[in-house]
Amino acid sequence: MGNRKGQVFAWLAILVILFTFILIYNIFTYPMTLTHEAMTDIINESNSSMATEALETMDIIENVWVYWPIVLIFFLLIWGLVAAQRREPVQYYG
Repeated sequence: MGNRKGQVFAWLAILVILFTFILIYNIFTYPMTLTHEAMTDIINESNSSMATEALETMDIIENVWVYWPIVLIFFLLIWGLVAAQRREPVQYYG
């Protein structure tokens, strides 16, 4: 209970990373959506034999963009819990 310096640092780092991530994610989501819509229209208008593969790739990119923040937040919480349990000063086993 005495030394909480590492715990405070871990959770403050998580808050800063989350704030920065949310700010950047919100800024880049609008251009990503516009690009996806424009590229989908262009691909649909072309009579290319690779149009379906291009649309599938665009859908995969959109799904990754939508779901990777959830993975990031989950792993940040795990890192915070593990970092908060570390002994100060760092003591290694063995």
